[in-house]
Amino acid sequence: LVLALDAPPQPGRGEEPGRDPISDPAIGEMALPLAQCALAESGGHTPDVVAIVWVIGKRARQAGIPPAEMARRYCRIHRDEARGPGHVRRHRRWLLELDWQRTQPQPPSWPGGRWSAMEAIWRRTQLLVLLVVSGELDDPCPDAFHWGSAEDGRPTRTHPVSCGATRNLFWSRPGRGA
Repeated sequence: LVLALDAPPQPGRGEEPGRDPISDPAIGEMALPLAQCALAESGGHTPDVVAIVWVIGKRARQAGIPPAEMARRYCRIHRDEARGPGHVRRHRRWLLELDWQRTQPQPPSWPGGRWSAMEAIWRRTQLLVLLVVSGELDDPCPDAFHWGSAEDGRPTRTHPVSCGATRNLFWSRPGRGA
C-alpha cells in the first residue's frame, strides 16, 4: 500500500496523462477539508484516516451536502475556525495552513519539531483521502457513523463499531447496531 501511495498517477486508470490530483485546484477544493480533518483527528494514523473519511462521506450523503462541507460542519478544527481564529488552539493552527499541493512548505504556525516527518504524514493523508473518495479503498466499518475518543464519550443511542486497528473509537448511527 505504501508503494502504491507514492506512485505517480497512471494514465489510463481514470486519470488524464500529466494531470496530478495533488496539484489540481478543483480536487483540492473538495479534498483539502477532508484531509485537514482526518489529520487533525487521527495524527495521520492510516486506519483512522480511512475510517474518518468514510464516516464523513456517509454523513454527507445522508445530509445531501458535499463531503467537504460535512468536514467543515463536523470536524472540530473547522468548527473552531468558523467561530474565529482565536477559537483554534494555537498548537493546531498549522493544520489550517496546509494546502493541497505536492510539496508542502512548513506552515507559519508549525509548533516545532521536524517538519519533514509531518510533511510525509500529510502527503500520505492526502493520498489516502484520494483513495477513499475514488472508491479505491473499501469502507473498513460500514456501520460507523460517528467517531471520537473515550473522553468525548459515546453519542446517545449508538453502539460501538469496530473499524480495525484505529486509535479513535467509532459508533453506529443513533438507534442502529447491536
